[in-house]
Amino acid sequence: MALHLATEEQQKQILAELKTTHEQLNKDVIYLKRWLKLQPHLPQCTTDTNIAAFILGSKNNLELAKKKIDSYYTVRTTIPELFTKRDPQDNAFKESAESLLVAPLPKLTPDGCRVTMAGFRIPGPNKYDVITLVKRILSIADIRFQQEVFTNGDYLIIDGNRFSLAHALCLTPSLVRQVVFCSQEVYPLRIKGIIYFNVSYIVNAVVKFAKPFLRSKHFDRMTLYSEDHHVLLNHFPKEMLPRDYGGEETPLIELSSLWMKRLEAERGWLLGDGMQKVDEEKRPKGNKTNKVVDDLKTSDGLQNLNLD
Repeated sequence: MALHLATEEQQKQILAELKTTHEQLNKDVIYLKRWLKLQPHLPQCTTDTNIAAFILGSKNNLELAKKKIDSYYTVRTTIPELFTKRDPQDNAFKESAESLLVAPLPKLTPDGCRVTMAGFRIPGPNKYDVITLVKRILSIADIRFQQEVFTNGDYLIIDGNRFSLAHALCLTPSLVRQVVFCSQEVYPLRIKGIIYFNVSYIVNAVVKFAKPFLRSKHFDRMTLYSEDHHVLLNHFPKEMLPRDYGGEETPLIELSSLWMKRLEAERGWLLGDGMQKVDEEKRPKGNKTNKVVDDLKTSDGLQNLNLD
């Protein structure tokens, strides 16, 4: 699925806000490419586009960009269950698309932010494999950042309709923390807002459960509505929202299907360079990165979730 990339004017605005220029960004990419060559433990397959995305996603902080690039390859070793067996032709991947619709919306917001939208298709846990869903979402992010450099941040819209207690009970503290870690410490995301609508008491309980894993600024950027999709017009132009959610853009069900086809088209990358990971035996002594803490592997589920 083709994304509408930032216009020249939006690029200038984004660079100005980050106090850099096209020329300086190119120099910074060259600098990080040289740095990468001196890291024997890291794969040498990171593209210029991907490096530039990490730089801007780190708010032009090159040291933070280094940590994110290192973490990007480290989590593939530390959390292999989220980054292996990512073949979009597998039945599990295809069935996940029948359970959850998810897609970055084609158009940027007027100020250059990318919006990703997700919503459940079926109310029960049938065909709901939460690990495969996360794999699919991370695969979309991987492909997106192979293409997209210039954004002014990210919004996530989540439709709480059809999200049931059965869905919630499939979550575990370790998985929630892993997903939060990837979004905050690994991928070049600048989260501007997370908007839930059609929120039930179950969604409220899950959000409350996730709070300890989130940075306070990201939790504060959450907005929860019990109302339906019409509230989205308080945040985004009608022309960029899907038609099945009151907008004028391609329906989410079609966008999600198009992104599944995009993953299938990128199957070679997902099973090739997309599988590259850190080689800890070659990591220089004293070189540390943002590592997932040991308690990410706790296995307790949400059976004790407080739904009051």
